[in-house]
Amino acid sequence: IPMDHQTLVTEDIEAGRKLLALIDASGARVSAAFWLNDSEQNQWKLIIAKESASESSFDDYLALRRLLDLHPQIHSRISLSNLQVVRPDDVLVANLSSAVPGANPKSVQRWQGAINGMLIDDAIIYRTAA
Repeated sequence: IPMDHQTLVTEDIEAGRKLLALIDASGARVSAAFWLNDSEQNQWKLIIAKESASESSFDDYLALRRLLDLHPQIHSRISLSNLQVVRPDDVLVANLSSAVPGANPKSVQRWQGAINGMLIDDAIIYRTAA
């Protein structure tokens, strides 16, 4: 059963960290990764900013699906519906990267507030662009 969309718990955060490590090991270039609480939809999304991402990149989601299928302990916490792949120049990624530059997955950071007129209810940040 995938995560409860309303609550992000330690196991979800750790599953995100493990998924990011798997993506890194696959050779994909991830410039930013973070959980974002979308209060309007009442759910958390794991946002992954990849160099090769496009607006509707089926290949990105297919690769993530394969990783999740190979790692059921991660897939039990994260489903494709919890994932969003974006380009590094995405406005949200750019804003969070300016607020928390160079965040590192070894020390996950929580961030809330407004950046450049964009309100962020809650974010758990693994990595941002330097």
